[in-house]
Amino acid sequence: MDEVSAFASRFLYRKFAAIEVGEGLIYRIPEDLCEKFRAPCPDLYLELMVKMDRNQSTTLFPTTDRHTFELFLYWLDESRLPNLAGSIKMVPVQVRENFCNTHLNILADLWMFAWAHSIRRLQNEAMICLLEVLSCGTVKPEMLSGYFTSIEESQLEDVLLLEVAYCLLQGHYTTKEEEQFARLDGFFPMFTALARGEGKLDPRETSPSIRWNNEKDADAFLVSENESDEEPDEESDEEAEEDEEW
Repeated sequence: MDEVSAFASRFLYRKFAAIEVGEGLIYRIPEDLCEKFRAPCPDLYLELMVKMDRNQSTTLFPTTDRHTFELFLYWLDESRLPNLAGSIKMVPVQVRENFCNTHLNILADLWMFAWAHSIRRLQNEAMICLLEVLSCGTVKPEMLSGYFTSIEESQLEDVLLLEVAYCLLQGHYTTKEEEQFARLDGFFPMFTALARGEGKLDPRETSPSIRWNNEKDADAFLVSENESDEEPDEESDEEAEEDEEW
């Protein structure tokens, strides 16, 4: 994340359009980066342009923390996310777990941010990055509690639950952590169903991160980047019905 912070720091001083995030930081986005909002997030781009014309600061992200927003800016500018898993493996072993947990939370927040603003490519890239980082650590109870049932039937929740189920079955958690999971409302029936193999993967055999890191397969946890795949054309449906009647 040092690479991301260094990249984003210059936007605290340059002037074009201003975006305020939840911590009261105002990022002054240059024109060339503003243009990069246009394709992946046209609604945000339009709001940014309207506020800029009125010389107003744009509070687009009142609940977004700086690390999530800076990672989003980095992705916009570079058209990729940094190799966070690689950077985690470079830190000393004694601090690696905390470092990993921090990055997992940022990536989960980034996925939620992308979901909220319908930036589907970013959702998928954040998911892949999260699966890579999970190879360095585990989902902690406090992290799962923050995203468990946060949005109905989300790919993020599926991944976190399956990772926890796998690690519980493998005995990777302490007794205290197991008790914390057990106290989460609704967790036990979900875990029981997953342990019977009723999820997208069987946690008795593998986890989403293991599947990705061994086979590069994350299809079950990615979203369609083509809106037409999820929103069939009503006219086509009506035509099909008319054809059936004839």
